[in-house]
Amino acid sequence: MWDTRSHTDQIDLLDLFIGGTVVGIAVKGGVILAADRKAAYRNYVQGYMKKVFKITERVGIAGMGIMGDMGYFVKLLQRYATLYEMDTGKEIGAKALASLAGSILHSRRDFPLIIECVVGGYENDKPTVISLDLLGAQLADPFTACGTGAETALGTLEEWYREDMPLEEAEKLAIRAIRASSKRDIATGLGIDILIITKKGIQERFVPQEKLV
Repeated sequence: MWDTRSHTDQIDLLDLFIGGTVVGIAVKGGVILAADRKAAYRNYVQGYMKKVFKITERVGIAGMGIMGDMGYFVKLLQRYATLYEMDTGKEIGAKALASLAGSILHSRRDFPLIIECVVGGYENDKPTVISLDLLGAQLADPFTACGTGAETALGTLEEWYREDMPLEEAEKLAIRAIRASSKRDIATGLGIDILIITKKGIQERFVPQEKLV
C-alpha cells in the first residue's frame, strides 16, 4: 500500500542540511556575497564545497544545503537568466532573479530542494540583497545571513553594519561575520569565497583558512 504522506512529512529536513554560513551585505558601493567552503553532513566533514556563484555580470547567488540540489538550482537560474537576456536584450535584475528563484523553490514544495540562499546584485542600479528559504519565501534586507552559523553571523552584522560604509569595509565585515561563525559552528570553515559586485561587474576572491585565525 502506498504511503500517502508528503515527502516533507517522511524526512527530517534538518538532518539533510549540509551546514555552513552564507552572508550578504548591500551598501551604496555595491554588494558582498560570501560563504565558507566546508561541506559538513551532521558531524562529519565531507570536504570542500563552493557556495557562491555568478549568475550575470551584476547578480550573484550564495547558498548552502545539499550539494547536488544547490548545483542544479544554480545552473537552472543561469539558464533562465540567459533566456531572459536573449528575450529582453538586458540582464535580469536581483529582485527579478529572486522572484524567479522563489517561484522555482515554491513549486517544489512537496519535494523541496534542500537549500537556503541569498541573491545579491543590482536592481535598477540599486544594490540589493534578498534571502530565500527552501520553500521560496523572500526577505529583502540591507544585510542577511543563512545556514547553520547564521545566528552568530547576524550578531556580528547587527553590531557593525552601516549603510554608508565603503564596499571594502563591507567585505571585511562579511569575513569577520563568517570567521565568528566558524568559531561556534562546527559546519563552518575551510576558508571564505567572496563575490564583490559593483556596477562594473563581479570580482571573485578567496580567503584561505590560515588567514582567518
